[in-house]
Amino acid sequence: TPPHDIFVSKKKLSDSIWLYVTKYDEGNASVSDIYRFYLDKDNGNIDVMQKLKERSPFLETNPRTIVASAYGNTVNIKITGKVYSFTNSDLFYVDGIAVMPIINLVANGTRD
Repeated sequence: TPPHDIFVSKKKLSDSIWLYVTKYDEGNASVSDIYRFYLDKDNGNIDVMQKLKERSPFLETNPRTIVASAYGNTVNIKITGKVYSFTNSDLFYVDGIAVMPIINLVANGTRD
């Protein structure tokens, strides 16, 4: 994670996939909000930001709120707003087993 991000939220999507959200915290009136979204296992009560330093975001956007759901290892994301970066592949381990979610994105643009 970039050094100026702060932890925003975590949400369970399926038995093995959790969604983590961070926000760039050094913005001002001329810098739009940037939210970064990560997929990982449930990391419990450890320092989330420290753990996310080992990960790369699969999605960077300006709106914080997205609709996210999962069924098994398929993750579905719906967003309205700007998408700065996106990758449809990810990899993490749960109890030594590789989890490679399939990520589907539906992005609707806006005029900001």
